[in-house]
Formats: sequence, C-alpha cells, structure tokens
Amino acid sequence: MRYDVLIIGAGPVGSYLANLLAREFSVAVVERKGSLGGKACTGIIGAENYERLGLPESAVLNKLRGAV
Repeated sequence: MRYDVLIIGAGPVGSYLANLLAREFSVAVVERKGSLGGKACTGIIGAENYERLGLPESAVLNKLRGAV
C-alpha cells in the first residue's frame, strides 16, 4: 500500500499530526512499542517543514525559539 505521509512515532505529536494530515492525505503511523501510553515525549516540527505541510495555525500548541 502507498501513503502520502509516513509518521514515525504514535506519541502525542505523531498522533495529533496524523489526525490533522489524514483530512487531506493518506497517512501511515509507525510505532516501535506494542502499545500506546506510558512515558510520552514531544516532537518539534521546524518552521520550513511546518509551512511546507500547510498546517493550520491552530496546530501550534507551544512555540520554541530553539532546541538542543
């Protein structure tokens, strides 16, 4: 099967992004763990990729000036 978008990780950000993108694209989500939940981590999408994906402003939950 072919997909428009592949998201690695079904954590909070991966799941949220998959939900948003599934409105207009065929999306697959790959998760390493056998279950969801437990310790959660966050993800960062760079400004260039954010604009390329055409995500709505409402998709921004928190803004960062930089990350290490």
